[in-house]
Amino acid sequence: RISSARESGGDGETEAADSYVAAGKYVTEEIYVEVEQSVRGNGTAIRAEVDIGAGVKVSSVIDDAGGGVELEWRYDF
Repeated sequence: RISSARESGGDGETEAADSYVAAGKYVTEEIYVEVEQSVRGNGTAIRAEVDIGAGVKVSSVIDDAGGGVELEWRYDF
C-alpha cells in the first residue's frame, strides 16, 4: 500500500505531504499486522488490528511519536 498524508500546523500553515509505503499480512483470520515506512525516511510505524467479532475491531499503532489503541465498531446493513 502506498499513501500520502498532509499535515496542518497550529498556525494554519499546511506542511508538505509525506508518502508512506506499507506492507502487511493476516497472521490469522482475525489478526492483521502492518509495517509502514516514510519514503523520506523520517518515520516508521507498526500497526496491528484484531477482529474480536460482532463488528468490533481493536487497532494499535506504535510509531516514532509513541503508541495508541483504538476501538472501532461497525454495523453493515
